[in-house]
Amino acid sequence: MKKIYSKTGGLTDLKNTISFLQNFTGYIEIENNILFYNDSDLIFSTNNGKKSDLRTILKKLPDVFTIQVYECHSKDSLNMIIENKLDDRKNETLKNGKISESTKIKSDNKKEGIILNQYNDLYNFVGTGLYEINLISKKYKLDAGTLIFNNSEELYALYATKNKTIEGRRALGKIKTLFAVSELTGFIKKISIDTYNNYLEKYPKAILKTYISFDNLINSIKEKNKFKIIKNDSLMNILTECPSLIEVNEGIYIVSKHNSPIYAFYKNYEGDKAYRYIKNQCIFENIEFKIYNMNNDEFKKFKEFKGNKLKK
Repeated sequence: MKKIYSKTGGLTDLKNTISFLQNFTGYIEIENNILFYNDSDLIFSTNNGKKSDLRTILKKLPDVFTIQVYECHSKDSLNMIIENKLDDRKNETLKNGKISESTKIKSDNKKEGIILNQYNDLYNFVGTGLYEINLISKKYKLDAGTLIFNNSEELYALYATKNKTIEGRRALGKIKTLFAVSELTGFIKKISIDTYNNYLEKYPKAILKTYISFDNLINSIKEKNKFKIIKNDSLMNILTECPSLIEVNEGIYIVSKHNSPIYAFYKNYEGDKAYRYIKNQCIFENIEFKIYNMNNDEFKKFKEFKGNKLKK
């Protein structure tokens, strides 16, 4: 799976986006709705993880919304993504470009595995959120690997043999090497943060990258650092030289450094789109800015939210 397009707009923009997609297999995320396409034919649509009619979705859309387009490499990868994104966890299969529904799966452990020929195949089956992938080798049946992805990036790796368990970067290297010498079967499912924390408690050294929730990061900065208040000034005047978190309104933030905006957070919008909305709000409203100075370690933690970084 690969993100190929992102835009904030209205119904006209959505229709134009769809019209430009040729031979498209993948899905379009619109707020809390997802439209699934196979070879440019709409085959399935959901609202909040439940099957929904397209007309119903379009009627409920706001005037302005975010459009994000993700391309899949095959019908099989699209099929797995549909299964993972449905709340009721039904097993769906694609036949001749159409969805047919089979028996509900009672347990994730009973899912059929997916044959994987190369490591990069994994990226077709992971998306937003936490995904667990258990890997079994066809050639080395006593070896097994476990990967956890967060937002399509490797977060956690374990490699188990008959005699030992390897954690972290070494485990990831072992798994990649295994792909070079053997066909693997993958068992893939979306997991909760609680499930991830259970893994972390058992094998803490397996972590590849620290997972930081946005709310926890913001709260830790607010608890640790004092703030100063600036009222009714222009946004450009309050940008800071040192790393700072600027709270524009509750839940709306800018990260500033070298008198420039670096990251912007406004509702569900990312990066430059978020910053444009913040600028407009500052023009038309009287804003009370709260500015929290940060150290460099706190500033670096925002790298976790690369989608919110502004383009230079």
